[in-house]
Amino acid sequence: MTSLQEIHDSYVRPLNLRWKIDDASRRRLILTSALPAFVVAAQLTEVALIYAFSQSELYYPGAVEDGPGEFWERLYRVATTSVQALLPAAIAVLFLAGIIRWTRAEGSWMFIAGAALAFSAVLLGIVTTLVLTVTENVDLVSDLGVDQWLEMARTFGFLSIGFLFVAYRALPLGRPKQSSAEALPSGSPEP
Repeated sequence: MTSLQEIHDSYVRPLNLRWKIDDASRRRLILTSALPAFVVAAQLTEVALIYAFSQSELYYPGAVEDGPGEFWERLYRVATTSVQALLPAAIAVLFLAGIIRWTRAEGSWMFIAGAALAFSAVLLGIVTTLVLTVTENVDLVSDLGVDQWLEMARTFGFLSIGFLFVAYRALPLGRPKQSSAEALPSGSPEP
């Protein structure tokens, strides 16, 4: 048995993931994931604009004569403000959604979303740590946009917690429940 099969058998198979969802479940997943998806889109838009233009051009309009247009400056401000203001709300929505009952199929899809965000956060964190450890060149760190990698890792990591909480509530793990007679240790009186 290969190590990938062992990992699958140890960690993925006990989840007993299901993928088939009906229209009601699809709407429920879309509604619950709408605000977190907006935060992810805002984060990616912010990073893309910083790579396309410099952060100082976007943050201080008019500082550079041939800077980005007013549309790009406003889009940057909307994206930045959305990430900062709506990230806690998106996590709260996911935790509130986790309180209600979810089906196994819905939990499977939330697990995939949470695992993808967690993987992205870990990968961005490792790459950022390596770049900051290897180089002391401030210009290189600034040109690469390492600060944005850290912000993306933080955003994706926090959102993954919310998605994985919903998946945890929907995907019961462990052994099947025992009857009350089987659960009592031998020799103890029944209640």
